Amino acid sequence: RKYIVADKDMIFKEGLEEIFIQKLSGEEKEQKRVKTFHLFQNVDTVDEVKQAVEARMKSILVKFSSRESRNVMGMVNDLLAPNLTFNKQSTLELKKIARERVKMTIMQINRGEIIVRDGEPIEKTHLLVFSALRKARAEFKSFVYFLFHMLLFLFAFYSLVAFARVFWSLSLPKFKDLAVLGMCTVMYALALKVWFFISFLLSNNFPGIPTEVFFVLFPYLALALIARVILNPEISLLVAIVASVISGVLSDGNFQISAYALLSGLMSVVFVLKFEERSVLLKAGLWVGLFQMFLAIVVALGRVYTIGFAWHHLVSSLFAGFLSGIIGALVVEALVPLLEYFFNYTTNIKLLEFANTNHPLLQELLIKAPGTYQHSMVVGQLASAGANAIGVNALLARVASYFHDIGKMNKSLYFIENQQCIANPHDKLNPTMSARILVSHVKDGVKLAREYKLGAPIIDIIEQHHGTSLMRFFYSKARELGLEPDELDYRYPGPKPKTREAVLVMIADSAEAACRSLDEPNAVRVQTTVDKIINRMFADGQFDESNITLRRLKDISLVYTKILIALHHTRIEYPESAFEDGADGDNSNRRKGDKVTPKITDSGSKEGSAEPRL
Repeated sequence: RKYIVADKDMIFKEGLEEIFIQKLSGEEKEQKRVKTFHLFQNVDTVDEVKQAVEARMKSILVKFSSRESRNVMGMVNDLLAPNLTFNKQSTLELKKIARERVKMTIMQINRGEIIVRDGEPIEKTHLLVFSALRKARAEFKSFVYFLFHMLLFLFAFYSLVAFARVFWSLSLPKFKDLAVLGMCTVMYALALKVWFFISFLLSNNFPGIPTEVFFVLFPYLALALIARVILNPEISLLVAIVASVISGVLSDGNFQISAYALLSGLMSVVFVLKFEERSVLLKAGLWVGLFQMFLAIVVALGRVYTIGFAWHHLVSSLFAGFLSGIIGALVVEALVPLLEYFFNYTTNIKLLEFANTNHPLLQELLIKAPGTYQHSMVVGQLASAGANAIGVNALLARVASYFHDIGKMNKSLYFIENQQCIANPHDKLNPTMSARILVSHVKDGVKLAREYKLGAPIIDIIEQHHGTSLMRFFYSKARELGLEPDELDYRYPGPKPKTREAVLVMIADSAEAACRSLDEPNAVRVQTTVDKIINRMFADGQFDESNITLRRLKDISLVYTKILIALHHTRIEYPESAFEDGADGDNSNRRKGDKVTPKITDSGSKEGSAEPRL
C-alpha cells in the first residue's frame, strides 16, 4: 500500500511541487500526477521497510532455529526492492515538452510606471518583474562600469604624462615607470574592490559597526607612497590624485572616501622627506595613521544624522584610521624590494648599499687609482653638502660622486691625480690621442656601472658628469702645435647634465681638481676659482637641460667655497727649535746623554753614511 524508494531526498529536498508517476506493471500503463506533499505519508525507504518486516517476523521466527531464521530473513531482504524509481530519460523528455508548450510572455514596463503600490501585497508577478529589472540593470551596469574604469585609467595616465611634460620636464616618467604605475594602479583598484566587498560582509556579521568604518581601514596611502619611493614626490602627487578618483568611483561616488584617500596619499609623501633608511616608511605610516585618526572621525561624523548612527562609531573609526596608516607602510615595505628586484629601480635604500666604501668597485678603485679614489671621496662630500643646500637628493649626489670616475681604473696613470713621482705620459702623446684617453674614462665608467648594476640614476650621472665640456688644456696645446684642431674632437660626447644632482657632481669634480692644483689656496683664490668654473660652465651651456636656477648656482658656489677653504686651509709654519738646530750642527744645547739620530734624506738613505742613494 506504500511506495518504496531508495532515497527520499530525491523527492522531498529538490523543491518539487508534484511528480509524474507511471505504473509499468499490468496490461495497461497507469499514469498520474501526484502532489509531493501528499506522498510524504505514503513513501518509505527500503531500510524502513526492512526494519518493519524484522519487527513483524520476530514472533514467527521463534518457532525456527537460528540458522533457519537467518535464511528466512536473508530471503526477505533480497526480495525487498524499491517500487518507485527515478526515470531520468523520461524526465528530460517531459521537461522538453513542457518548455515547448510554454509561450513567451513579454511584459512591458514603462518609465515611471508603478509596479506595486505601498501597502499592496507582493505577488509572484511583481517578483518576476523586479527580478528581470534587476538582472537587466546589473548587465548594463557591469558593462558601463567596465567601460568607465578603462576610460578612467586611460585619462588618469594621460593627465599624469601631460602634467609632467608641461610642469616637471625633469620628472617625466619613462615607459617603464608608466608600466609599473599602471600595474600598481590596477592592483590598487582590484584590492580596493575586493575590500569593499569584504567590508559589506563584515558589516553584516558585525551589525554594530557601519560599512564606512571598514572602508577607512583600507591602506589608501600605499599607491602614492610607492610612487614616492621609486620615483619622486612630483609624480607621487599625481598618483595620489588618481588613487582618490578611483577610490571615489569604486565606492559608488562616496566623496568622503575619495577625500580621505587623497589626503592620506598627500600626507604620506610629506612625511617621507628623506628616504635614507627603511624605518622612514614605518615612521611615515605612524604619522599618517595619527593624521588619519582625526580624518576618520570627520568621515564618521558625516553619518551623524543617519539611521543607526551611534557615538561609539567614532571610536571604531579612530582605530581604523590609525591601523590604515600602519598597514599601508607595511605593504609598501613589502612591495618596494620586489619592485627594486624585478624592475631594477634604484631607491635610496639601494643607494645606501652602494654608499658602503667596502663595495668591490670602490675597493678596486682604491687599489688601481688611489688618487682618483681620494678625489671621488672629496667630490662626494662637496656634492652632498650642495644637495642639502638646494634641496635635492643628497644621498644620490654623494653615491654617484663615489663612482663617477671609476672608468679611470683602466688607464689610471694618464690622470694627474694618480701620477706620483713619474713622468706625465701625455708628454709623449699628441693632443688628439690624449683627448681620446680622457673621453674613454666616461665610456668605461658606464660599462663598469652596468656590469655591477649600479642603477640608472648613478649610470646617468657617470655619463653626464662632464657634459659636452671642452678639454681646454689639450685643445690649447693642439693650437700651439699649429694643428688647427676641430673643437668637437676635444669635447666630451655628453649628454649634458639633466638633473640637479648631475650638475652638483659636475661642478664639484672640476672645482676640487682646480683648487687642489692651486699654489696658495687661500679663501679669495678658492672662491674666485669656484665662481670661474661655474660661470664658464654656464656660458658654455652645460646647465641648459638641468632646470637649475642662478640662485641655486650661487648657493652651490658658497657651499663649495666654504668646504674647499676648510680642506685647503693654510697651516702655521712652526720655527725651528733650538734642539733641532743642535741636532744639525751645534750640539751645545743638547742634553747630556741624548743620542743623535742620523738625518733621513728624501732619497731614503742616512745622511753621512756610505750607502749609495737610489
